[in-house]
Amino acid sequence: MTSTSRVQANRENAKRSTGPKTPEGKAASSKNATTHGLSSTFRVLAHEDAAAFAALNDELKAEFKPATTHQKFLVEQMAQNRWRLERTRRYESIALEQLLGEIDETNPEAVIVSNMSRKVANIFDLLRRYANDAERSYFKAHAALVKDLQATQQNKADAVADYWYGRLAESKAAYPEARPCQPETAAKAPTMERTCQAR
Repeated sequence: MTSTSRVQANRENAKRSTGPKTPEGKAASSKNATTHGLSSTFRVLAHEDAAAFAALNDELKAEFKPATTHQKFLVEQMAQNRWRLERTRRYESIALEQLLGEIDETNPEAVIVSNMSRKVANIFDLLRRYANDAERSYFKAHAALVKDLQATQQNKADAVADYWYGRLAESKAAYPEARPCQPETAAKAPTMERTCQAR
């Protein structure tokens, strides 16, 4: 249990501690709580270009053309993890620069990397781990998206084949005197239907 004299001493010390006095010190202190945004819930950080992230998201949507809610979610995951990977690479570059010189207090990312460096034994190991996680998550979402898109395409092809086989059966029923014919593939079904009717 803390003694009364220790509690009183702490209170007196707290009164004398008023934080940074200079504009530079206050600016640096205001960024102390800035997080790196590598492991938390995704968001574009205040100093990052939100329009660039939106453009990346739009490019992926244009490339993969997601149709379902699930496919759109996977595209969003790809965009977020690609952004995280690029962010990590920038941080790694800044960490290398900080090994050689001063910290640029005017650069928010330099402040973030400096704060991270003080909290871990090896900043490069940490950044490599975050990069690997982002890259793995990106390709996992990509694989799931491609598989889902292929399944959607197959379902559409099956629906087309079922339609034409149904039409062929209707044609045979309508023209019982026509010689039976067997289309080799669903793609040939429309042509074969016309041939059967002509016979």
